[in-house]
Amino acid sequence: MSVKIDHRKSDTRPQGRVGVTLLESLIGWFLSVPIVRWVAAIKRRVQRINHPIATIFSPPVSQDPPDLEDSPLTIVSANLWHDWPRFRQLPERLESFARMIEEQGAQVVLLQEALRTPQFSASDWLAERLNMSQVYVRANGHQSAIGFEEGAAVLTSFPLTAAEALPLRSSAGPLVRRMALGARLELGCCQVWVVSTHLGFLRRDNQRQIETLRSWVGDLAGPEMAVIGGDFNVGEASHQIRTVKTHWHDTYREMHPDGESSTHQISWPWGGPLRRQRLDYLFLQAGKSAWRVTDARHLTTEPLAHSDHKAVLARLQHTTFHEHSIHQN
Repeated sequence: MSVKIDHRKSDTRPQGRVGVTLLESLIGWFLSVPIVRWVAAIKRRVQRINHPIATIFSPPVSQDPPDLEDSPLTIVSANLWHDWPRFRQLPERLESFARMIEEQGAQVVLLQEALRTPQFSASDWLAERLNMSQVYVRANGHQSAIGFEEGAAVLTSFPLTAAEALPLRSSAGPLVRRMALGARLELGCCQVWVVSTHLGFLRRDNQRQIETLRSWVGDLAGPEMAVIGGDFNVGEASHQIRTVKTHWHDTYREMHPDGESSTHQISWPWGGPLRRQRLDYLFLQAGKSAWRVTDARHLTTEPLAHSDHKAVLARLQHTTFHEHSIHQN
């Protein structure tokens, strides 16, 4: 009895595997095409930009916190104008701003458009320069993915005990994000929440963001006082600001009920103002702790302006419950 032997190489692969292998080869070839690899790399970067946000704390300062018994709580809010990608005169502008903070004796600084690149961080530099603790949250861009990002920050001489960040819905696209950053400070007499935010300029977005922000701050601070500062990107005659002022106190208007109050100017290419508007605010949400506004100003640095926005300053004096002049609505 004989057995016929077939000397052809036998195919021991499972049924249908040949087609799968061919498909895998085609996919591998397609993904190796330079333009496809470039698009895939861009997609990965975009995905990183849209990663969930995370707050970044710096180490606490070593100095003793300020004593508010005989001095006011001084807060400054400022849009630093990142000026990407040119960053014109950035070191000089930041140094001018730091000197202004020192001259005004501010213990809390709320920042918007605080830029970060692989080589430099505006909020880190200012925190070290002013010997303050800080918390930062990214809003737009991604430092490691595209080499640039900007966000909100809170710098303070007081103990910083907690922080929370809130993404605010925007219809401007997936790469445009609006944020609010809250930080809880221990003042000795009480705890307060301070919030830095930068809102959108599209009217529908702006109105929705302000409503969300107001609700969030109410939940965050509860019965305690809160200070909310930032670039609200809308004028004070708008419905949004008129509405929010029925819930929060406008610190600047507490001291200056009338008169010009612009914080931002758009100029003609050849110079001269095209449009002036008040976009930047410091609001006070009254709590069970008693505070009154004793000073409020709009500030810029000279001869070199620190930003295309003026900074907003408010001084708040802590009083006893029966003495305070600001009441909850």
